[in-house]
Amino acid sequence: MLKPILFLGLYAIAGVFSLVLAFLFRFELNRLPEIYAAMARHALPVTFFCKGLTVFFFGLHRYDWRFAAFGDLRRLFGAALTGSLLFTLVIYSVHPRFPRGPLLLDFLITFSAFATIRFSGRLWIALRRTLNNPASAQPRLPLLILGNGPTAEAAFRFLAQSHTQTLRVTGFVSENSRETGALIHGVPVLGALTDLPDLLQSRDIAEVIIALEDTPQTKIRDLYVLATANGCKVRIVSKDMLTPKADPSENPIRKLNLADFLGRPAVTLDETPVREALRDQSVLITGAGGSIGSELSRQTATLPVTRLILLDLSENALFEIAEELQCRETCPDFDIELCDIRHEADLRRILEAHRPDVIFHAAACKHVSMMERHPFEAVKTNVLGTRTLLTLAAEVGVKRFLHVSTDKAVDSVGIMGASKAMGEQLVLAAGENTPMICSCVRFGNVLGSNGSVIPLFEKQLRRGGPLRVTHAEATRYFMTLEEAVTLMLQAEALRENGRIFVLDMGEPVNIMAMAEQIRELHHAETGTRPDVKIIGLRPGEKIHEVLLSKDQRLAATRIPKVNTLEGKVLWEEADREKRLDLLDQSVKERKLDQLKKALFSLPAAAEEDSGT
Repeated sequence: MLKPILFLGLYAIAGVFSLVLAFLFRFELNRLPEIYAAMARHALPVTFFCKGLTVFFFGLHRYDWRFAAFGDLRRLFGAALTGSLLFTLVIYSVHPRFPRGPLLLDFLITFSAFATIRFSGRLWIALRRTLNNPASAQPRLPLLILGNGPTAEAAFRFLAQSHTQTLRVTGFVSENSRETGALIHGVPVLGALTDLPDLLQSRDIAEVIIALEDTPQTKIRDLYVLATANGCKVRIVSKDMLTPKADPSENPIRKLNLADFLGRPAVTLDETPVREALRDQSVLITGAGGSIGSELSRQTATLPVTRLILLDLSENALFEIAEELQCRETCPDFDIELCDIRHEADLRRILEAHRPDVIFHAAACKHVSMMERHPFEAVKTNVLGTRTLLTLAAEVGVKRFLHVSTDKAVDSVGIMGASKAMGEQLVLAAGENTPMICSCVRFGNVLGSNGSVIPLFEKQLRRGGPLRVTHAEATRYFMTLEEAVTLMLQAEALRENGRIFVLDMGEPVNIMAMAEQIRELHHAETGTRPDVKIIGLRPGEKIHEVLLSKDQRLAATRIPKVNTLEGKVLWEEADREKRLDLLDQSVKERKLDQLKKALFSLPAAAEEDSGT
């Protein structure tokens, strides 16, 4: 708190000295006539107040002086201009004959003084680093930055300001050969990307940083292969490095991960509709400690909601997300509820106590092979628990209900997928039969989520391999965790009842190809290349996942990359109720054959079984 106050005073004092210098320069450093000297003395407290107020309004005193950037000049210019104009208005109301000559000089000197204060931190750090690291110090390893745009320049500045002295930026590599020879902070652009093979070999480069603008993942993969083949380490600049949300104290240069090789750009959408849709709403998230639920909790906590209710069955997962949110500087009020959605009495108590406006239903049993071994647990959570939640939500007046589903619910061959398909039907039916706006979002595989293929591969690598792949031709749709939650929030903002929303996830990814890429990433870092082993499809798995049935099609919504299903979506009510009755009975009596018939059979078969 003390530092901003000190800087506020420093800027205001600089504004005072700017006016003094303006008068001195106006009179060519001669003694001021007494009338003007008196006016200057009267103007000093006025300019101190006006420029101090302007600095406070523009927030200059809150900026960390170690991280100044070229873009700060616009704010400094605006603050100096506004301060000088405010001073002019005030002083002319007191001294109508105040001289006009010093005013323009005052603005120019004020802007120069503000810029000096703002950039003095960077200058001091650079000077101190030079003094502490003389030319005789141990030589640093050469590094290339691929790119010469704003991202590359920002990466250079971060490296220049960082405390590590093991690397030295040798040059930049441009996408355009015409930029060759240009200088960026005194460092040359050595050539174009087509020259990269020769540059890597001729200059003995130790590391390459990818800082290209809007680069397709296919190009990133090619650059990675080329650099690692020449013995270079490879890192990439985070895409949000130049955004207002970027934390300048965090390292924006990271190792590559599989999300960088998805073969399509990540989906990013305007969050304005989401903010307005959830403004002043209380939100309950089931499964709030899980992979999707916890990310949903994080992102929702940045929105103008009145309250968050985080509900989960896992004590540890719920504790961790609650601790994370509590450590944030700004976070809405939230409550944590340890509860199983299958327990109606506990769930009723929670919903009646909080009466949320919106429910995001992310709680589910989701592991395919595990649910084949425990089918009754899958049905009790994914079907009966969802039904209980929907019934109670309607009773307490929930306005909107959004259900997390999966592409495995389409043409299901396994218990998990079939139970999620039944959950979709319950949600869509509730949208027809209750005042709630009910919809579903259908995800592919989420990179990095608990039990997904990437963490499994990483565990297998830590054990020394091999990487276990179910089928050489198996494909899956993939999305990042941030994309999955973005889809949920955007779908909520649409407020369309009875819809199943699907994200445009590009083309499906071959799992064998993914394993090969992970193996190459591992080889580049460790020098070892583990084997890949085909283990065969497990129960409930398909070779190829699909996003919609044959009689359905995707239609665009007003949100880019968010589609909705068209065609027959909701089952006949009689069929749905018969299947539910049969599931209730099969769970109570532990009859597996009856449970499978209720999940997979046609309506006629369901009717026959229900009569036995």
